[in-house]
Amino acid sequence: MNQIAELIHNENVKIYKKSRTWILLGLLIIANSMVGLFLKMLFGGTDYMFWDFVENGTQLLVLIIFIGIIQGGDIVSSEFHNGTIKMLLIRPVSRAKILVAKYLSLCLFLVVFVCAHIIITGLVGLLFFSPTSNAVVNDPFFIISMLGSYVFGTIEIFIISTLAFTFSAVSRNSLFSILGPIFIYLVSNTLLTLLSYSNVQEGKYILFAHTDLSQHMYGQPMFEGVTLLFSLGMIALHMVLFFAVSYLVFTKKDVHV
Repeated sequence: MNQIAELIHNENVKIYKKSRTWILLGLLIIANSMVGLFLKMLFGGTDYMFWDFVENGTQLLVLIIFIGIIQGGDIVSSEFHNGTIKMLLIRPVSRAKILVAKYLSLCLFLVVFVCAHIIITGLVGLLFFSPTSNAVVNDPFFIISMLGSYVFGTIEIFIISTLAFTFSAVSRNSLFSILGPIFIYLVSNTLLTLLSYSNVQEGKYILFAHTDLSQHMYGQPMFEGVTLLFSLGMIALHMVLFFAVSYLVFTKKDVHV
């Protein structure tokens, strides 16, 4: 455990020394501020208030999906690109522990950005809107619904970032590991919509039909017979597959830099 903790510490030092990390955080701040300003101009003088803005902040979690893809797709492959992988592997630590430490570091990175997004959303909301809201007073389930949206959005971020992490461990090419998951993420919604419209039920076995768990709470699943338990099972199956592929390739494949 001490070895993994040390590896995680080293990974976090590398992550937060990169200017890219702070640029991405800056873009998150700018995006929230621009949305807040736009909504203030659009709904100024109406009953749109602080908690409404915080709830709408769940829509911007999609930005963290792309941030997670960038970080997940680069965290392993960059070691090969920069030629630092051999220095990492000569340490008296197994490859499996190195891989676990990198994945846990990615998870911590995502937690930091999600928390930062919530804080930024709250601060921007306080700046532009009144902190009171009839929705909170009259609807006791408003906060629960809002928190649920954030939780479901965060789960989707972790799933897609894990896919990017697998690409990174397998391909060892940062560009492909970032663009590949982005392409799959963008195309999957169109593909699933077409499959659902054509009543092709095999689409329910595609991972991206289940990453948005809010469909079971606030909407309707795209395919018949898909329950929350089925979606969780499909997610778990794919996550195990991602981890297995990452582990087998990273620990068994020879390193040539």
